[in-house]
Amino acid sequence: LYRYAIGISPGGDEVVNWTTTTQTSFSLSGLALVPQQPYYIAVQARNAGGLWSAVATPDPVYAGSGLCTTNMRYIYLPVILR
Repeated sequence: LYRYAIGISPGGDEVVNWTTTTQTSFSLSGLALVPQQPYYIAVQARNAGGLWSAVATPDPVYAGSGLCTTNMRYIYLPVILR
């Protein structure tokens, strides 16, 4: 199980609230993004014991000018052995 959020600060959820999914990737459209504003994508994974990983938040992505509407970002979660 995974969850993600998108915000204007690391770990923030001002744009997209924390959303739980079973998918390892996601695609969103229709977001009202401000050109050149940095946005942070935060993700977590949950293990079989129900524990969530630390929040992984890479460097921000910047909204385009409106002409280019596609951004791809790969985020790798830390492995936690318990």
